[in-house]
Amino acid sequence: MWQKCVGKMGKKLPIFLFIFILLYVIGSLICYPLLTKRHVLKQKEKYAEQAAKETVDRSASVCCLDDNTQALVYRLALIESAQRELIMTTFDMSDGESGQDLMAAMLQAADRGVRIRLMVDGINAWLKLEKSDLFGAFSTHPNIEIRFYNPIRLTKLWKLNYRMHDKYLIADDTAYILGGRNSNNLFLGAYRDTYNIDRDLYVLERTEKNASDVMQKKERNSLQDIEAYFEKIWVQPDQKIFRKKETEKTKEGLALLREHYKELQTAYPEAFSETETLLTQDLIRVDSIQFLHNPLYADEKVPVVYQRICQEMEQGETILIQTPYIICDKGMYQDLSELCRAGKQIEIITNAVESGANPWGCTDYLNERKSILKTGAGVYACMAGQSLHTKTVLIDDETSIVGSYNLDLRSTYLDTELMLLVKSKELNKQLRDQAAAYQEKSAYEKAGKPSRTGSLYEKKEMSGMQKVIYSILRILIRPIREVL
Repeated sequence: MWQKCVGKMGKKLPIFLFIFILLYVIGSLICYPLLTKRHVLKQKEKYAEQAAKETVDRSASVCCLDDNTQALVYRLALIESAQRELIMTTFDMSDGESGQDLMAAMLQAADRGVRIRLMVDGINAWLKLEKSDLFGAFSTHPNIEIRFYNPIRLTKLWKLNYRMHDKYLIADDTAYILGGRNSNNLFLGAYRDTYNIDRDLYVLERTEKNASDVMQKKERNSLQDIEAYFEKIWVQPDQKIFRKKETEKTKEGLALLREHYKELQTAYPEAFSETETLLTQDLIRVDSIQFLHNPLYADEKVPVVYQRICQEMEQGETILIQTPYIICDKGMYQDLSELCRAGKQIEIITNAVESGANPWGCTDYLNERKSILKTGAGVYACMAGQSLHTKTVLIDDETSIVGSYNLDLRSTYLDTELMLLVKSKELNKQLRDQAAAYQEKSAYEKAGKPSRTGSLYEKKEMSGMQKVIYSILRILIRPIREVL
């Protein structure tokens, strides 16, 4: 992947640098003055009170979706199962193959009377959806409602930083998928050779239709918490309603999507002919699930998700964090240091710089590596063959926290973020076993310990052009690393 990028960028490097510096100046002027309220972190009593009020869902079963094709199939099956309403929220969506798959399935659901509500982050919608003929056609259906979160407005440029990073799909009052995957070919299906490795949880609220389940339904569950969260963010003033007018062109687009639905039934028969079987098999009955989320308004966030994760880490001893990149401020470094000094064994799996797909995260790691290791945490720099996008925290042998939160400043202070806090020894073991495979593909560092590499680690050298680009970026990003 880097070879292709470097080949193109080598020819256009002067243009790239000019554009980047221009954006750098604009971004600094617009964004940096806003990022002054740091270290609002030490309010542990407040977060302890919040944790006590959170819904503890004890009626759910889960299935971990770690394969991109499996993640697409489960989404198609969940859409197919809906009888009344579908709610879908995503940070990034395109009209590529996987996006067409989702639109075709949702259009068929809308044709049979299901209400569809779709929300997409405003910047990504502007870049990839607003000019899409297929997406425009999709928006014309009377049972489909679409809104863009915090779109670009020239009169509110100071809000550009505050993005919606949520990714979930809800069908009726029965089941949902929540995790770290966006809705494009990098994350769903097997449509390209280069993709991101990620994780979702499929959650089924009731597995048996008996008297005990009816009683459990009277108690609030995690699905209802997510629905309540969605209803609040759906009506936020920083939203844009999107609907194209019906024309002959949009009718043609709808016809193409309806024809594509028939192709999907052939391509993924298990999602359509075996829907109920698929959605009720391979489930783990968990002890409890709690829904964690950042504030939903487009403004600088009180770091609710980060603090709740810290609170859970304080209760454990052995902690494994999986994150695509690590971008911390002094307060976050201090929290990691305090946890390590208290005897917590903290290990972090992240992308090796040589193979990471996010140049900003990789560059910041080059700048901040010593600061990260100084906290006492051990770091696995993973060479997995594809970029890791998984966001998971595993605490001891029971607690698993899975969702959209990266260990970075953007997820902590700027974006909406969602995580599921799950108590289950079986799920925790499954996720630790999967993490162990990535540890074997990593180079490990920890302060005061000898460095080592896993049995499956394959060293890869950065190219000369890659080194040049990173050298430049290491200087440019320092003042604006908070917004990366």
